[in-house]
Amino acid sequence: MNIEKSRIIETEKKSITIIPKEVKENEKILDIGGGGEGIISRIYKSNVTAIDNRKDELKEISDTESLKIVMDATVMAFIDHQFDRATAFFSFMYMHENEIIKSIMEVHRVLKKNGSFEIWDIEMPSGHQVKEDFFIVQLEVISEDLVVNTGYGVQLKEVQSLDTFLELLKNNGFTSVISKSCIDNVIYIEVKK
Repeated sequence: MNIEKSRIIETEKKSITIIPKEVKENEKILDIGGGGEGIISRIYKSNVTAIDNRKDELKEISDTESLKIVMDATVMAFIDHQFDRATAFFSFMYMHENEIIKSIMEVHRVLKKNGSFEIWDIEMPSGHQVKEDFFIVQLEVISEDLVVNTGYGVQLKEVQSLDTFLELLKNNGFTSVISKSCIDNVIYIEVKK
């Protein structure tokens, strides 16, 4: 692929404030695609098990107390009902719809009864018209004593929106929506099992 011939769709910088939820000492949080900046690991520390299918991404978060495991979110090697909470922080934008569905099914399987699943992601247009288009989102993430400026880029794929996520979650066992929003194209969803 020749990037010079590609069109790059870049959003204006988005600011995200994460207000940490209270965490019990033994609460287990699964972070899907938790490598890179390790935002969830940096907020919830030793309560987090961060999985990512790329070892190099997990190595980037070496300064946290979280457990880091190289693992594919579509076929997790965890027992059923193991986690109290799951998160996906700008991870699904890197997956195609069939991978997102499998990951949601796996999250549902490994969550305890009444466990919650939080998703942060971005709305993006379809890449079906021009397969060489790239989509880049610049973020400023703020949480208590944490400020991270970062960006995520991906080749365009299927349409990704709040509604498509809600439909996929509903179709795969998450029928209780606790919170949902899409502000400035930034999606936030919290569902309960």
